[in-house]
Amino acid sequence: MRQYETIFIVNPNLEENETNSVIEGVKTVIETNGGKILTTDIWGKRRLAYPIKRHNDGYYALLVFESDPKSVRELNTYYRIAEPIIKYMVVNFEGEIRESQEDVPVSNGNEDADEPRE
Repeated sequence: MRQYETIFIVNPNLEENETNSVIEGVKTVIETNGGKILTTDIWGKRRLAYPIKRHNDGYYALLVFESDPKSVRELNTYYRIAEPIIKYMVVNFEGEIRESQEDVPVSNGNEDADEPRE
């Protein structure tokens, strides 16, 4: 089985419980087709770089999962027919899985401000 990551954008006009059910629906599709969710990272509502289906904002979610290629085809089919999902992408995952985003130090951009960059 291979590791994949998927990011998808949910319609921002949905209620919080509807958005959560869309995310759970994606997880269910992965798991019912033999996949295993490794990490879930909910980014929340963010401004889009350009309008998508007349929306300027979107609710972002990122999942890393382990699956076979057949499951990825099923997931792409689900994305195409799910109306609340306005944009999506599934790619091979390359890298290490972080246990929690809370463990990552947040940079305010002022570190090394006195030192010249190379």
